[in-house]
Amino acid sequence: GANAKVGAMIEDASEKIADWEDEDQVADYLTRLVRGEEFDGSGLIYGLGHAVYTKSDPRAVSIKKYAGKLAGEKGRERKFHLLQNIERLGPEVMRDVRGVTKPICANVDLYTGFVYSMLGIPADMYTAIFAMARLAGARTAWRSSMAPAASSARPTTPSWATATTSP
Repeated sequence: GANAKVGAMIEDASEKIADWEDEDQVADYLTRLVRGEEFDGSGLIYGLGHAVYTKSDPRAVSIKKYAGKLAGEKGRERKFHLLQNIERLGPEVMRDVRGVTKPICANVDLYTGFVYSMLGIPADMYTAIFAMARLAGARTAWRSSMAPAASSARPTTPSWATATTSP
C-alpha cells in the first residue's frame, strides 16, 4: 500500500501548495511534512528512501520515464513536475530538518501510484497489483534457482508436452 500512501500524500501536497512549480513552496510543504505538521503526521516523505537502494532505485528510474511520457499524453505534466520536485527537494529537506546524511533516492512507489491513476486503476487495487508483480518475480526467482548448472544445462521437454493420449 505504499504507492497508495504516496498518492494520498501527493493529493495533500497538490491541495496545499499554491504553485507546484515553485521550489520554495514545495520545500516549505516538505519541511512541514517532515516535521509531522502535514498529511498524516508521520514525518515521512512517502516514495523516498529504500533499505537497499540509496543512490538510485532502478525500478524507479524505469517507471519515471514511463510516467513522464504518459503524463504528457494524459495532460498531467504539472503533477509529474510536482513529483519530480518532491524527488529532488525531499532529500535536501531530510538533510536540513532531520540531519539525515545517507543518500536518499526515490523508490518505485513514488511514480507507480501516479502511473496507476493515469491508467484509471482505482487506488484500492494498487496493493493487489504489487502483490501480483511480487508473485511473478518470486516464481521467476524460484524457477531460476531450480535450473541445472550452466555446464550441464541442456534443453529438456517437460513430460506433459510429450504425453500422448489415445483416441
